[in-house]
Amino acid sequence: MIVFGWRTRFAILWEGMFACPYERQHRLARLREARRWFTLFWIPVIPLARLGRAVECSGCGLSFKEQVLAPAAPAQTLQLAPTAPIAPAPNVYPPVPTPGIPVS
Repeated sequence: MIVFGWRTRFAILWEGMFACPYERQHRLARLREARRWFTLFWIPVIPLARLGRAVECSGCGLSFKEQVLAPAAPAQTLQLAPTAPIAPAPNVYPPVPTPGIPVS
């Protein structure tokens, strides 16, 4: 008896940082390619078809199209939370008197 069939296998083509569209943060990602293989006794023997590529975010686990890795136009760049300069807090407490030192 000969057992044959096909299965899909994934290959990692690239790993690196990218701007996750869902989390809106920079995360580690993998570019994965799916490919269908002819199997003989559950061993992949002949590659049949390339099924596509996807970028998988390590933070949220979602997959996105490969276009998220392309540099975006300035209007489409990832907008992170604005940071304003932090002013020092006003001194709302009166000075604590120290014994032997006059308070002015």
